[in-house]
Amino acid sequence: MTLKFRARQVDNTTERLICTGLIVSDMVLAQVAPILHADIMTTKYTSTIARWCLDYYRQFGKAPGLHIQDMFESAKRDYLEEETADLIESLLAGLSQDNAGHEMNDLYVVEQAEQYIKSRQAQILCEDVLALISKGQILEAEGKLAGYSIPKLASTEGNEVFVSDFWDEQEEQTECLFTLPGALHNLVGPIERDSFISLLAPEKRGKTWWLLYFALTAFRQRRNVAFFSCGDMTKPQMRKRLRHMLTGRDPKRARAIIHMPTLDCYYNQIGECPLGEETDSIVLRGKGEKTKRCGTYEDFPDHVPCTKCYKSKQDRENFFGSPWMQEVKLQDIEKPLDEACAAILKRSGHKHFKLFCYPPATLTVSQISAQLDILQQQEGFVPDVIVIDYADLLDVEPSARRLEYRHQINASWMAMRALSQTRRCALITATQSKLETRKKSQVDQWDTSEDKRKLAHVTAMLALNQTPAEKRQGLMRISNIAMRDDDFDTEKNVAVLQCLAAGKPYIISYPYRMRQTENQRNRSGSDE
Repeated sequence: MTLKFRARQVDNTTERLICTGLIVSDMVLAQVAPILHADIMTTKYTSTIARWCLDYYRQFGKAPGLHIQDMFESAKRDYLEEETADLIESLLAGLSQDNAGHEMNDLYVVEQAEQYIKSRQAQILCEDVLALISKGQILEAEGKLAGYSIPKLASTEGNEVFVSDFWDEQEEQTECLFTLPGALHNLVGPIERDSFISLLAPEKRGKTWWLLYFALTAFRQRRNVAFFSCGDMTKPQMRKRLRHMLTGRDPKRARAIIHMPTLDCYYNQIGECPLGEETDSIVLRGKGEKTKRCGTYEDFPDHVPCTKCYKSKQDRENFFGSPWMQEVKLQDIEKPLDEACAAILKRSGHKHFKLFCYPPATLTVSQISAQLDILQQQEGFVPDVIVIDYADLLDVEPSARRLEYRHQINASWMAMRALSQTRRCALITATQSKLETRKKSQVDQWDTSEDKRKLAHVTAMLALNQTPAEKRQGLMRISNIAMRDDDFDTEKNVAVLQCLAAGKPYIISYPYRMRQTENQRNRSGSDE
């Protein structure tokens, strides 16, 4: 009896992803070339592309990039079948739109390629061995098994540390995905691949505003973003929030004029500039008075803010930031929705912003990973940044359902950390602080709710600090209460001016200085 084996139908989405990496990325091609054979591919057109890229790399030592089009045109004239040519042309057309000239997630593609090559090699080995057995060629089958070697990338093999070759290897540079503006960048640093960042704040402190701001900032800097809303806001509410942030228009707001925070200097407000600059003639507070409140915008509408030293790198250390208000007409800041969308799409460089909305406690990290697998298979979408709004509303991971509550929370945070590592992306989320923090002016490490191990898993934890008086001023203070790879000061704050009425969680940021410092200076001066 003759045994017949039917080849398993293999989805070629991963092969298309690998081919894209081979075409556009020198790093992907250099890493994958030693273990890749074109015959591993399951389709003729992906096998052809892989062969072209490998031949090009052996000759020139880099990825073909735009030259792949020349290779295709030449092969199309000489020998390509019509069906194969059409499939290759389709892949190249999509490539020119989505990837040409823009960065891709190289590390993720390399890891996917390695896993796929291992899987295909093992499958081919099984088919060959079974075919030999069916013919009674047992010795040959054993030889196949004995001669099989698992394909491995050089970077995944164990290294002998105390040999010269180990130290001669070039250090792997972590890729920066996007940066935040102003003093906020100095506090947080660049947002890199494999990072896991969380915001910590009491309820209704603006966590969703900030998560959307992070997501839109990444999208503007040409990164694929996947945003998962887990229950605090419905899809229509998220749509309104995004429209508000893009256009500056709040449908619920009937006022034609609003007061928007603007940056001023404390020394300008008291009429004393340490640099001898001419300050505004309107003095808002008495010299050396430590209890007198600053006058309001209604009291001194003609006050002119001063930021001369802030704009000067040489004199910036003298700047003592203090918020003021300016009257703004809504018609001057609002934009039509189509115009706002066109502007951000132009800057995004053909990247994608995906929004998913789920009810509370219905979404797990495992389901997020499955959803991203589907997106990759159906659309070729690979996220650079994943945002989860927010971690406390996730459902329990299936593997942790029998554990105690705090261990369930820890399992979700470990799963989020694993997601950022396996996807080679930045993951940003938020978590609520303890109830007592609603009365505190400064959130710290001791305010982490439910399980302190949240701090152990993140690469950075940022606290959102704001008193009622600061909220009225449009001022928020952000501090770094945990950071894995750098030094940090939990009491150091960056001040951010914001106007949520105009959909702006961020207007400008500057190093925060406590006003008590100036009062102490005045007291010490009077004692002398």
